[in-house]
Amino acid sequence: MVIDSSRTPQSILLACSLILILSALYLAANRSLSSTLEGESAEIAREFLEGPSLIVNHLNGQEDLDKPALYYWVIALVSKIAPSWELAARLPSIVSIFLIALAIYLIQAPTDPPMFFPLTCFIMAASPKVLLMSQTARMDMLFTAACFGAMVGFYLYWEKAQEKIEDVGSPISFFILAAGAVMLKGPVGAILTFCPVVVFLCINRKWRMVKRVFLSKGIVVFLALILPWYLAATLETDFRFFHRFILEENLSRFTSLIPGGAYKDFSHHPINRYFIYFLVGFFPWSMIWPFWVYDVIRNWKKKDGRIRLFFIYFAFVFIFFTLAISKRSDYILPLYPAGALITALYALERPKSWQMEVPFITFFGLLFIAGISLSLLAVLLLSKGTSTLPHFLSKLKE
Repeated sequence: MVIDSSRTPQSILLACSLILILSALYLAANRSLSSTLEGESAEIAREFLEGPSLIVNHLNGQEDLDKPALYYWVIALVSKIAPSWELAARLPSIVSIFLIALAIYLIQAPTDPPMFFPLTCFIMAASPKVLLMSQTARMDMLFTAACFGAMVGFYLYWEKAQEKIEDVGSPISFFILAAGAVMLKGPVGAILTFCPVVVFLCINRKWRMVKRVFLSKGIVVFLALILPWYLAATLETDFRFFHRFILEENLSRFTSLIPGGAYKDFSHHPINRYFIYFLVGFFPWSMIWPFWVYDVIRNWKKKDGRIRLFFIYFAFVFIFFTLAISKRSDYILPLYPAGALITALYALERPKSWQMEVPFITFFGLLFIAGISLSLLAVLLLSKGTSTLPHFLSKLKE
């Protein structure tokens, strides 16, 4: 049998990525819901099946107006086929990794090196924060997939427009996924998808394209997907949803404009907080983060539209949440797929002497084995009822 050595590194990286995700799936299915927020996600979904309303979230029989309903609808639907509520609550996060991988596959260019797709997937899957959140019953991973997918949808539309293909129409996939982000986490979903696109088009001096994109049938589709539920939730709760969710859960957490809002329950960390969060959550890839930031800025005019768009998206998400008064590491999870993509392209642009494929695979293979060993140890400790580790994990998630 002849082994194609040119494909061996790609196959190893894809295999490692898949094993990491399957290990996360094993951990997700074989431990109890280990935090209050995980338990709340499953309970809200259960009450959609058994409670008084299919529109407004309920927790222990009381209205829970902190988030839109889409994530809990998904869990409720998955629970019909999942063997346990633990797996049902966490499965959307696991599936989100595959959805992001699909988006990465769709955005690769014919001129990209063969290592682009497996390397990007491996960088993302092996990032500590992504690996942790992929097995957590929180909406952040699905929200990340929706935002990243929306940006990929817009880029594919942009490529067609640049090639001057007639009747490119409207970026419908962009608006559908942006609507999904809004239905998962609220107005921030529109901010994180619409604003980077507007900045990107303005930087490229495509003023007319801003109008063509945002005054098209795509925006009609977007509004048709989000307005019915938001209006129904507002009317069903006699405007309590609007005050609680829009004013307190969104404006107060960002600006503290609403006295007594929910923002006061979160830490008002210093402005450099997310540098630390991303440095740890994206380790070890974050060690070259400053280098590719410098490289993109310095060679801006030489970079293709893909790198420009996702760099603007990365920078916008980082700056937007940095300006917010309340800061949690989960908020910047949408950065990670874009960071993985740019990191992979930066590494593959380096001279051959920088790539060193064999040492690279050897080192991170050992790192991968160590991570799996620690994960299995975590399952063992959790199964024995050890309280210290769950407490540590819950602190790490915050």
